Amino acid sequence: GSDYTSASGSLSFGAGDTTRSITVNISDDSVAEGNEGFTVGLSNIVDATSAAETISDNSGAGTITDNDSAGLTISATSLSTSETGTTASFTVKLSSQPTADVTVTLTGLDSTEGSLDKTTLTFTPANWNSTQTLIVTGLPDNLDDGDVNYELQLQTSGADDKYSGANSRKQTLQITNTDKDEAPSLSIADVQAREDSGTVQLTITRGGATGGTTRVNFASIDATALATGDFTAISGAVSFAPGETSKSLSVRLTNDDLAEPDEVFLVRLSEATDDSGVRAQLGKDQATVSVADDEAPAALTIGGATVNEQDGTARLVVTRSGALGGETTVRYATAAGTASAEADYEATSGTLVFAAGETSKDIRVPIVDDKLLETRETFDVTLSAATDTGLRPVVLNEASAVVAIVDDEIPLSISIANVEFNEGDGSAQLQVTRSGDLSGTTTLHY
Repeated sequence: GSDYTSASGSLSFGAGDTTRSITVNISDDSVAEGNEGFTVGLSNIVDATSAAETISDNSGAGTITDNDSAGLTISATSLSTSETGTTASFTVKLSSQPTADVTVTLTGLDSTEGSLDKTTLTFTPANWNSTQTLIVTGLPDNLDDGDVNYELQLQTSGADDKYSGANSRKQTLQITNTDKDEAPSLSIADVQAREDSGTVQLTITRGGATGGTTRVNFASIDATALATGDFTAISGAVSFAPGETSKSLSVRLTNDDLAEPDEVFLVRLSEATDDSGVRAQLGKDQATVSVADDEAPAALTIGGATVNEQDGTARLVVTRSGALGGETTVRYATAAGTASAEADYEATSGTLVFAAGETSKDIRVPIVDDKLLETRETFDVTLSAATDTGLRPVVLNEASAVVAIVDDEIPLSISIANVEFNEGDGSAQLQVTRSGDLSGTTTLHY
């Protein structure tokens, strides 16, 4: 049979012999079947000298001790993979020949750390001793969780009772998946915007491990731009869901009417946390928001004037354009030209103050109405030291204007009238008339 080779025959004992051997050939199979037995029976004894031969024990027992054991033979007890995707392989075979197909099922795989190319193996009575290869691939989890160990269990089942039920064979394989992830890191980028853009968007980015939920606080901070007049303050927190790498913040800008230098404010990150159990890190934790002013600077222009000497006052108009939202101041002063201070006009100086929204201011200079016959005369009015609450330089488009004084005196005029007289009158009177400027003494010859 499958365990031994049947044997039969006869034994002859010679005179004086006490023992003879019977040889039974045993089959060394690969089946785990436990110890087995067989018997050898004796019969038909014939002795040439004895008429009363007997067999005291006609049956002998043989025990075959099994040298096979059911089990799994695995090429490794531990393996190492990496989150970078490296693989490790191992082989499996049965340690004894089954009497029916045997299925090996693999369980315990941590699907967040690794994958198997197959989860069951089938061994038949024909291929039980041939190795089958399994491949484990490391998987990234985007968590800064360190190296992770897990156990892979292999268990047999099938119709062969040596590999199923209470006799199911089990093996454990230790697998380590090496971590590749850095701690989550949060950064916020600088940004620029025009004052009239309404809002400015800032971006917070998350690097490193992104598999967990990361939370970070934020708050705006005044610098040269102030929350009281240049932007609306913000504060709060943002949360990154697993897999998210960026979040946006929106800050409302105030579009005022001030001509002011470009200004900045800050947005700062703080208290970053991650639910993976590691502390999130802060990379660039502060953004500078640069706000460019959209107003043209305030500009001043002074217009000239022409007055009659008898008008009493020269009026000059200073106009303001550009940014009108702030207060603009400018100094002014008269300067002699062909007209002399005090003789022709009163020296005048002072400061003009434009309130928010004002576009024009007057400068008035008193004119001296003398009695002298003079030619047309001029003097200047000059602007200087202009400032604006917006802190940007004020542009003086026309910094000086000319005031022309037209004399109101009529020039001296001499006339002599025609007259008719009789020859007998003895004398004739001719009237000489002086008109115009009579302030001086006039002498003439006739």
